[in-house]
Amino acid sequence: MKTSLRIPFLLLGVCLSLASCQKEALRITDNQQDDSFLDDANLVGLVQGVTAHDGSHDNVVDDSNCFSINFPYYCNVDGEVFLYQQASDLEGLYLADEVTPVFPITVTYADYNETQINNEAEFQALIAQCASGELYNNAIRCVDFIYPIEVAIYDPVTADFETLVYDHDRATFNGIVSLLDADLIAQFRYPLTVDIRDGETIQISSDSELKAIINSNLNFCE
Repeated sequence: MKTSLRIPFLLLGVCLSLASCQKEALRITDNQQDDSFLDDANLVGLVQGVTAHDGSHDNVVDDSNCFSINFPYYCNVDGEVFLYQQASDLEGLYLADEVTPVFPITVTYADYNETQINNEAEFQALIAQCASGELYNNAIRCVDFIYPIEVAIYDPVTADFETLVYDHDRATFNGIVSLLDADLIAQFRYPLTVDIRDGETIQISSDSELKAIINSNLNFCE
């Protein structure tokens, strides 16, 4: 008979330094899986999509959702060079304009990795990679987390509890990547709030509800 651990995460943060409290926070059950959102590949993928870097704000320059160019940078626009320091500076550009960034530039991918692009050939090769599906491009732009959000984790090897607090998409995305690389049990601490289209906010109370809300809004993503 398989024995597994069920961790009531409502007790996280209480008496974490006392071994007796940790023992009381554990309940041994038979034939029951630990409830960790990391075991749900679909939920993990959706959360990573929501928190991935959105590279669409500068498509008039790089024609790619897979990455964006890090500000500040210069562009040659119809023969004139201009400095761009933030996304709003790009609003005056049009697809009909001949826009070429002045190299070298640094780009941030949807997974928050960065690389330097040294010339036009490298730039066009990167755009082609995105168009062919070679680069991660699963950003979900119609759902946003309202921060901060908390993730309670338990290490079954050391019996340690910890609550992680994320205050930005980058921290959440990279935090989940780190958790996937470790043998940990993790749960979102509900309720949490998401912002969907037109600024509407919804309070979420469970993993299943979070999946349902994200999935129901995918058709409204650009």
